[in-house]
Amino acid sequence: TTASLPPWHVLELLAPLAFGEPEASYWAGASYEWHERLIYVGIVPLFSAGLASGRWRWLCWGTAGIAIALSLGRFAPWYDWTQYLPGYQTFRIPSRHLCLAALGLSIAAGLGLHRLRGPRVGVAALAATFGVLIVALQFAWRSPTPPLITPFGELPTPPVPPASLGTQAGAVLLPSAMVLVTLAFVVLLPARAARLSLIALTVADLGLNLQPYRVHLSNPEEIVSWGNFMSGFSRVAYLSEYGPTMANYGPTIGITQPAGYTSLMSASYMELTSGRVSPEVSLEFHNPKDPVFRLLGYGVVADPFQ
Repeated sequence: TTASLPPWHVLELLAPLAFGEPEASYWAGASYEWHERLIYVGIVPLFSAGLASGRWRWLCWGTAGIAIALSLGRFAPWYDWTQYLPGYQTFRIPSRHLCLAALGLSIAAGLGLHRLRGPRVGVAALAATFGVLIVALQFAWRSPTPPLITPFGELPTPPVPPASLGTQAGAVLLPSAMVLVTLAFVVLLPARAARLSLIALTVADLGLNLQPYRVHLSNPEEIVSWGNFMSGFSRVAYLSEYGPTMANYGPTIGITQPAGYTSLMSASYMELTSGRVSPEVSLEFHNPKDPVFRLLGYGVVADPFQ
């Protein structure tokens, strides 16, 4: 549950970079956890989802609500209850439930799209703009890590970030306010023009905010170079903090290892040695003289940093 969704991250519904971004300063966790916690569906779809009508709106809203509640993971006391569900213990990274939340909100947006018209909707958009600006000012003036007190006690919070990140969290909300202001005027246009303008505004919003984080091809040469010193061997135990990463890329450099996210140990072996089958169980080796290596058939133990 390390990459659980911190409760304050729900603010990412308004701005995907509210708490920093992985390539610069992401204070809520490790950089690779940023995309796991992303729940940005766009301002126009989010506003439209709130106006959804019909009986299916409850299914969409309910799906999004339950998914966000499960995404909180270790930050929520009810997550322990899910461990009683058959098979649920094999799931990793609670924040990945956000895929269901995004799906529910996106369908709800489609149900509410036809209601994005008229002066009343425009006034509601301006009111939402005012709310976003209030939140932005709060983040600009106050550290974004206040203690979160619940009936179950104080929730764990990450270290307090630099003051500049508080200003950054407030500043990144301003584009959301601008989209809402534009929305307030777009809904006053004739029906066809309003619909086309809403689609254009949504595409522009998502494109500008998420374009820098599109999936792109990576170069495996660096990973392969890490394993050059192991060339010629078929089974090597790699001792370092990069052990799990190297094990994941074992097939790339032609070796097998006793570590990594997909362990060579079966679930039955985990249950035999630890009494439970859980993704929390992992193998970690530090002592190159550990007899377990010979037992597992590893004749070479390497630590490139020593």
